[in-house]
Amino acid sequence: SSKKTPFTLSTSKGTFQSTYLIIASGGLAIPKIGATGFGYEVAKSFGHSIIPPRPALVPLQFEHWERDGFNTLAGIALPVEVSTQIGKKKTITFHEDLLFRHKGLSGPAILQISSYWIPGNTITLNLVPDTDLATKLCEEKSGKKMQLDTALEKLAPNLPKRFVQHWMSQAPFADFAKRPWADVPNKILETLGKSLNAWELLPSGTDGHRVAEATRGGVKTKELNPRTMESNLAENLYFIGDVVDVVGWLGGYNFGWAWASAICAANAITHK
Repeated sequence: SSKKTPFTLSTSKGTFQSTYLIIASGGLAIPKIGATGFGYEVAKSFGHSIIPPRPALVPLQFEHWERDGFNTLAGIALPVEVSTQIGKKKTITFHEDLLFRHKGLSGPAILQISSYWIPGNTITLNLVPDTDLATKLCEEKSGKKMQLDTALEKLAPNLPKRFVQHWMSQAPFADFAKRPWADVPNKILETLGKSLNAWELLPSGTDGHRVAEATRGGVKTKELNPRTMESNLAENLYFIGDVVDVVGWLGGYNFGWAWASAICAANAITHK
């Protein structure tokens, strides 16, 4: 290649040469529409580092989901608080809707947290985010003759009846579900409340790139000029969009990033 046309691209449609090259090939999300690792291979050929790509904004799966009967809750949706640890002392939290599926969990809450979840770490779900359930169950039980499961439905009206029935069928709550609320030991009530305010789950994996809405990982951002998206390793080479190690929240942020990074690259080339 000459100095004016440093890039030569050989394709099934012929050979093309250009002074500038913008890699906008995306990440690995949704391969059925053509997603491949092409952009990563180009980046590596110019010496760039690739943060290992993983699915983002994707449903999560859990071992023993069917064995524990949670598949029977498929279709239930409710607002929750979901969190996961992303560093030694740092936790990220989202307040969104949760959806039970036959194979695990989805919904905005899970899609959001999946972009930060690290394999091997747990996620924590607060299924009654506006209520200290353990405290209410213990403090308000005096003289109450209603059954414990009925009390739970009244204290946490956002929990669907089908969910409450399943939750109360588990140990150690099953033996107390139909007892008068006032007769249930505080230790059981505290355990019940904490289990719903801080349900800790260990995901076994995700649904993969096949259904992911974005890709986390990609071309290392420190190797790009943040104002122009130009490579710091190869002049006139640019990387934009999902091929870069940038992933946004739900709500169009990934589209926004793709368009904004494209404008940065286009403006930089125009003013060269």
